Amino acid sequence: MKLVINKKINANLIVTSIALFVALVAMIVYGVGVSRAGYFQGQDVSAVLAYGITGLIFFLLSDALNIICFDGIVGKYVKLVGVILKVVSSAFFVLACMSFVEARIEGIITLFFSNEEVLKEIQTADNMASADLAIASIVLLGLSGLAGIVSSFFGYAEPKFEK
Repeated sequence: MKLVINKKINANLIVTSIALFVALVAMIVYGVGVSRAGYFQGQDVSAVLAYGITGLIFFLLSDALNIICFDGIVGKYVKLVGVILKVVSSAFFVLACMSFVEARIEGIITLFFSNEEVLKEIQTADNMASADLAIASIVLLGLSGLAGIVSSFFGYAEPKFEK
C-alpha cells in the first residue's frame, strides 16, 4: 500500500472546492443575518448550524480524500468513501436549506405580502435587510448542496504509482 499526494487538479476537486466555498459563505451570511438588527434578529435555527457545520466538515474530508491517494484495494475504498462523503454533505446542505426555509418562510411572507397597513409598519430598512440576508442564505445553502451533487458525477484523478 503506497500513499501518494495527488498533484493533479481535476474537475472533481474544483467543483467540490467551489461547493465548499459557497457553503462557507452561506454559513457566514446566515450568522450575519441572525446577529444583525432586524426582523430575524436572534432567531437562530439550530438545525441549520448543525447541518451546515457537518456538511462543511464532510466537504473538507472529501477534498482531502481527493488529494490523498492510495493504491490497491485501499485506494478503491478511499474513493468510495470520498464519493459517499460528498453525497452526504450535499444532503446535509439541502437539509439545512429546507430547515431554514421552514423557519423563515412565514416571516418573509409577512414582510413582503401583508396588507398595506401592516407593510407600512414592518417594512423598515433593518427588517428588509434581515429578510434579504435570509433569502441570500437560503439561495447559497441550496447552491452549495447542488454543487456538491454535481461534483459527485466527476471522477477522481488517477495518480501514477511507481512500482
